[in-house]
Amino acid sequence: MKVKDCRIDNHYVAISPSQSVSEIVGQVRNNNFAVVCDEGKPVGILTTEDIVARLLVAKKDQNTTKVKDIMSSPVKTASMNDDLNLVSEMMVKENFLSLPVVDEDGNLAGIVTVYDVIAKLRGKI
Repeated sequence: MKVKDCRIDNHYVAISPSQSVSEIVGQVRNNNFAVVCDEGKPVGILTTEDIVARLLVAKKDQNTTKVKDIMSSPVKTASMNDDLNLVSEMMVKENFLSLPVVDEDGNLAGIVTVYDVIAKLRGKI
């Protein structure tokens, strides 16, 4: 079974590494994370935890701090043709609830969640 056989959510938040944190903080807060993309390709992840730890605790200015300065990078992704069992093992090992999925050109195609992966592997979707 492949990732493309699983439900891939195309309702995600994609932000630019050059945006200021003040521009995107609401989007990240409302969605818990955002995929950081440069020309359509994932280059990082920004979570609410990243904002707290790398911006607020470090007492950086959200108006001048760029996403690229506090994002988690490099980003791990899955491709459409990756084996779903291997992806599920990696998600569990890395403690990921969601994972960006890229197309054959490396562009962001959507997000797969650990819940959808497990449901698909159990034959529930």
